[in-house]
Amino acid sequence: MYELVTESVTLRGQRYQAPRSIQATIVIKQGSQKYYSITEGDTVLFKWKGKELFRGTVFARTPKDEKLTFTAYDMLQYLVKNQDVYVFSNKRADQIMKRLGQDFQIPMTSIANTGHVIKSLVFKNDTSLYDIILQALRETKKQTGRNYQIYS
Repeated sequence: MYELVTESVTLRGQRYQAPRSIQATIVIKQGSQKYYSITEGDTVLFKWKGKELFRGTVFARTPKDEKLTFTAYDMLQYLVKNQDVYVFSNKRADQIMKRLGQDFQIPMTSIANTGHVIKSLVFKNDTSLYDIILQALRETKKQTGRNYQIYS
């Protein structure tokens, strides 16, 4: 893990909004002093006063003179950008999420057992994985009154 010399940082989005992003300008060279740089695919972590505010993957970078501006998105970007057609029968929302994560090789941490079994959930047209998950969570809330959220 390296600390980057940062000139500016802009966070976009909210904790339960997909995807959140960060745009930052870092100093990569100052006189004869060279600092760490980043490339697409690198993971960045943004902390403020010791508290983690953002963790994501670099999707774009633009070097200019002795600085570099990059944009990174959290893991929900993969759920928003990937689409597919699915039919789920007798699955809970958490099982649906795990299946999508496995099918698209998206790492997921702990997922609460939502308890409610959804008899049928059909997505005939290409639908984003994020929208599939939201629909499963809405159906669960409608039946149980319990609200579950997804975040990165």
